[in-house]
Amino acid sequence: MQRILLLFACFLFCVELSAQTINRAEYFIDNDPGNGNAIPLTISPSASQNNEFSIDISALSRGFHIVGFRYRDDLGRWTLTTSRRFYILPAPVAPPTVATSIVKAEYFLNTDPGPGNGVSLPLTAGATLDNTFSLDISALASGFHQAAVRYQDNLGRWSLFLHRKFYIIPFNVFTAPTIVKAEYFVDTDPGFGSGINLPITASASIDELFSLDMSSVPTGNHKLYIRVKDSKGFWSYTLAADFTVEVCIPPTAPTVTNGNHCGPGTVALSASGTTAGNYRWYTLPSGGIAIPGEVNASYTTPSLTTTTLYYVSIVNGPCESARTTVTATINAPPSAPTVTAGNGCANSSITLTAFGAAAGQYRWYATSVGGTAIIGAVNSTYITPVLTTTTTFYVTIHDGTCESSRTPVDANVIPLPASPLASNPAPVCSGASVTLTASGGTNGQYRWYDGATLIPGEVNATYVIANLAATKSYGVSIHNGTCESAKAPVTATVSPCNPPNVAAEVGAAFNNGVITIDLGDLVSDTDGNLDPSSIVIVTQPSSGAKATVEDFKLVIDYTGLPFTGSDVIELQVCDLTMMCSKKSISIQLERDIRIYNAVSPNGDGKNDSFYIEYIDIIPDTRQNKVFIFNRWGDEIWEGTNYDNSSVSFTGTSKNGTELPTGTYFYKIQFAKRETLTGFISLKR
Repeated sequence: MQRILLLFACFLFCVELSAQTINRAEYFIDNDPGNGNAIPLTISPSASQNNEFSIDISALSRGFHIVGFRYRDDLGRWTLTTSRRFYILPAPVAPPTVATSIVKAEYFLNTDPGPGNGVSLPLTAGATLDNTFSLDISALASGFHQAAVRYQDNLGRWSLFLHRKFYIIPFNVFTAPTIVKAEYFVDTDPGFGSGINLPITASASIDELFSLDMSSVPTGNHKLYIRVKDSKGFWSYTLAADFTVEVCIPPTAPTVTNGNHCGPGTVALSASGTTAGNYRWYTLPSGGIAIPGEVNASYTTPSLTTTTLYYVSIVNGPCESARTTVTATINAPPSAPTVTAGNGCANSSITLTAFGAAAGQYRWYATSVGGTAIIGAVNSTYITPVLTTTTTFYVTIHDGTCESSRTPVDANVIPLPASPLASNPAPVCSGASVTLTASGGTNGQYRWYDGATLIPGEVNATYVIANLAATKSYGVSIHNGTCESAKAPVTATVSPCNPPNVAAEVGAAFNNGVITIDLGDLVSDTDGNLDPSSIVIVTQPSSGAKATVEDFKLVIDYTGLPFTGSDVIELQVCDLTMMCSKKSISIQLERDIRIYNAVSPNGDGKNDSFYIEYIDIIPDTRQNKVFIFNRWGDEIWEGTNYDNSSVSFTGTSKNGTELPTGTYFYKIQFAKRETLTGFISLKR
């Protein structure tokens, strides 16, 4: 069975139908039986259609035929008929051999000489071709002509020819051509120059949109024709297009909301009365073309500098309402305010001032653009928050509709002078006078405070408190005539005034004949205000040793002084309130013998004898007996009450003979101590 596959598409707007659904399609071949009488096609009802149909052509004879096709909507209205030509090959035909290439092309002008007899066109063979050809028309006379082109495949089969009409204008008309007139007519041609005039601006080419008055055209299908004429008097080829006029009831005009903008800029306009997609926005109250793409309830204008009128309508299929005027108002913003900068010291608020409007119309900002106005700041003065550095603020005028540009205004921060130096005075007794002292400024610049309260008249570096009853905090600052520094704290302390305590007795041990006593172990102060620099020696030690105070330590030098037991010294110590104590201190000296076990009796004055330091000084070592033994345990020397001078071992035996170099052993017996033993290295 022979069938032909056709592709058709239709949309509601292409036929200007107001219905919402296309619900029927039909076709005919060669002869039109009339709307509704052709062969039906199966479709799914919808607002638009894009279909492929397979049509049975097996009963048709060989040759050319026409297939016609049309749709109907749910209101019973039919579209214009769309037709296509096709050709049926003779039957029976052997199964077609599939062509693999297009190998030849030819054209003819006006008269067809038959396939293969046209003017050959150059081409490169291929399965599909998309060519542009230049045709020689130099021999043709002026007027209308027809050009046709066809192709041949590698099986020798020719395609149907494609043809286009064209018009040749005499050569001399191409001198500076200008289109000067355009006209249109409906259905019937009234003749060149007798159509309905279209307003154009003369130019070499025209690409414009026109609104055509169809109010006098009856309902139904029609053809629209249009043509132009140039400055030489030549008319163009007449172009035609199908259209349909239908009766409609215009919908109600939309209601609108005007828009406004302060100064040049875009304006948002809005309308209501229908759904998105059914609005049309215009720049003219009538005629003209709707603004492309603007079919919704809102429209944002281009940037405007003056108040401008726009117009909006509602469309319902082919019908359109009257246009409603909507105003895009451009309001002039007020002039920006003038300002006075403010000055203030660091860590304080500064007052800024603006001029040019009434109270309530100002708006103060912390940024030059964007952001929000500072809440509540709507008057000509604005007090800043506490500032530490110079800061720029901004102010505008708002007249209730528009706001001016922002004017910058500086809050200039003046650095504070440096705080004075002040130290706490020494504690005093209750009721005593105390002087507070500061530095860093000059007399007249200081400000003294009792807590947070400024003390009147106290402007110099010193402030005397005549009767300090209790510990109290004060403050002092420097004022340079413009700004005041931060306060330096000063505390005047009242002490209980109890004198320091000094211990009556202390023990100490020798270190190479010197004793060192930490005064922290000897002196204390319940008030916690001891003055270490006040400690003085009133009476030197009773032993005759030399005593000094060094770095809060008592140092007594007994070098060369064979003394042990209890020594007495008198000290005086005071606190910061000048409460002093003077006291005699008993120092219990602790010594012990020290044995030097190297003996070299060579007369050089160094280690010439066995030296036992302090053995003759310490009471419980004075009574002693010393024995010397050789390495075999033989006693070779002994002495009673050894004192390093009258009784001393000098390297000779008890018989008076010199002992040789070697190691010897000693034993020291005491009346009141345990016996000591050890060895002696004798070297000659």
